[in-house]
Amino acid sequence: MLCDKVTEALNRFQTACDLRMANANAANEPKVPLFHYTKEAALFSILDSGQFWFTSIHHMDDPEELNFGFNVVRELFNEAVERSTGLTRAFCRKLGEESELEKIKELIAFYSVSFGLRDLAQQWTDYADKGRGVAFGLAPEFFRPVPFDDPEHPRPDEIIFNGKVAYGHVNGRTRHTKVVDAALALIEQTQRRKRVNAEIRPRVEISNPAASLMGYDRPLNKIF
Repeated sequence: MLCDKVTEALNRFQTACDLRMANANAANEPKVPLFHYTKEAALFSILDSGQFWFTSIHHMDDPEELNFGFNVVRELFNEAVERSTGLTRAFCRKLGEESELEKIKELIAFYSVSFGLRDLAQQWTDYADKGRGVAFGLAPEFFRPVPFDDPEHPRPDEIIFNGKVAYGHVNGRTRHTKVVDAALALIEQTQRRKRVNAEIRPRVEISNPAASLMGYDRPLNKIF
């Protein structure tokens, strides 16, 4: 079970991630209709059900789509190993291992659906049955996030990120560096607090010899 300070730090990190996602959603909010390219049968299925079915990113047309992002992150963690110490280095070294990708796949599910601009030749070829399918447009209002039913406990299907596809290694590093740096800053902060507590503990125990008489079996800095 995590101590209160660690839980508080993780909550702050999650809040920062949520804010970063909300800001990105606002920045990427479509201003023109976006089109979904698909087969004719899929169009009728969407109209009949009134739903879009997202596809697991582990089963996309391009199997390297997810691996590309993870490899960029692994690269950033491995670089951080060289300039980090202690807990931060251990964290980066562990997540820099290739085997961690499979563990993440088991723990976290990613689903995706794609939209594009009107009449893109490559989209017709790749997704609309080689030009024999359809492309139907959706107004910008469709992509605006709706409020969570329970803001404190949003369902997984309510957490949606609208993002433009960023191609290339440079763009990938730029996007992921923000998250990696935020995670490392959290760990560094935790390390500093541990060092401060380690320095304070002997003084607290010595200056409070009555602590054990009062029924405390831990240093006072662990109690308050």
